[in-house]
Amino acid sequence: MSRFGYVVLLSTVLIGGMSAQKSTAPSNNSPWNYNSSSNTVSSPSGSSVGIGTTCPSGAPVGSICSVAQLIAPVTVASLAAPSASNKNVIRVVSDGTSATDCTGGGGSSQALCISNGSAWKPLSGSGGGGGWPGYPSAGVAISTGSAWGTSVAVSSAPGANTIPETDGSGVLNVAAGFASTGAFKVSGATQSKPAAPAAGFQTGWFDATNLLLQGENNSGATVWTTVAPLASATAHKWLAYIDGTGKQQLTQPVCGDLSNSASSCATDTTNASNIASGILAAARVAPTPIPAPGISITLTAPRGYAICTGACTVSVPAPAAGYEFCVLNDDNVATAITLSALGSGAMYENTGRTAYGTAGTGTFTAAAAAGNKVCIVGRDSTHYLTVSYIGAWTAN
Repeated sequence: MSRFGYVVLLSTVLIGGMSAQKSTAPSNNSPWNYNSSSNTVSSPSGSSVGIGTTCPSGAPVGSICSVAQLIAPVTVASLAAPSASNKNVIRVVSDGTSATDCTGGGGSSQALCISNGSAWKPLSGSGGGGGWPGYPSAGVAISTGSAWGTSVAVSSAPGANTIPETDGSGVLNVAAGFASTGAFKVSGATQSKPAAPAAGFQTGWFDATNLLLQGENNSGATVWTTVAPLASATAHKWLAYIDGTGKQQLTQPVCGDLSNSASSCATDTTNASNIASGILAAARVAPTPIPAPGISITLTAPRGYAICTGACTVSVPAPAAGYEFCVLNDDNVATAITLSALGSGAMYENTGRTAYGTAGTGTFTAAAAAGNKVCIVGRDSTHYLTVSYIGAWTAN
């Protein structure tokens, strides 16, 4: 190695493919060393090299500072075999098939490659475009940790590898909707009803009062809501409507709510006075009442039978149209029978059907005999007609 007091270097300095020309002022204590066998220039430890500029304050020791760098490209085939001697050497490949091709060649893409001592590896990231320094494809770049993956687009119509966009107010803008192939959850803070959206839009929010997801249109009207569940069913109630707060309003249906209800739906048919028309089946008509047989019997309107077990007195109600009663001796009983006076000017008809007994105070009697019987029917409020009889009866 030779030391020069005045050194003029016109040789090309190759540092990882960088070329520059260096001229030094003469000095008896020049720190520069030139090795003609390797055609390299070196400086003492702690030095920096400024080429056409000054290294800025704070530049690391050993920095090479220049206005620009020119790295001459080579083909993949021209790359030196990777070895320990060229480890960390950087070269530009001119014929890569992509911006990361450092081994194939035969293409037209530039790739920045570095030797790791055993292979040439891309120094830039992966991606499309075919140009150096290897930018990822358009969109939001995704790193796999060792290379650039497929970029994700931001879109109002999301599909595969897209991110839904938001507007300037932070509102998610999903024009074409979105779907989930797995479990899906929507969460957010509760709030009061927000301001109405612009025409053609709707706004949804988690309501702070109702604790339900609700929505409004551009007029500010609540137009949809999720429904608050009921803890349990309520007997004899049905859902009338869901109010604007999402609560279910229940009512009990009435006959008028049933399209096929009969006109008697709301009528208590257990009360015969509520039945104004129609014919009751015989099975629906109660049997004729028969008080306990005896010698003192009271009949009850509107009909009944009295069975005498000995000489008996039978109390009969005042007549009314349609009342009907029969009074008779029990089997093998031959005693007298007396029907009580009716009062209120009412009277019994005689068995000849030719006259009535005394009004109000007259009784109807039969002499003692087996088989005594009489049946009477109310004509109006003052007369009983004799329909049939056995025995000797007298309208007194």
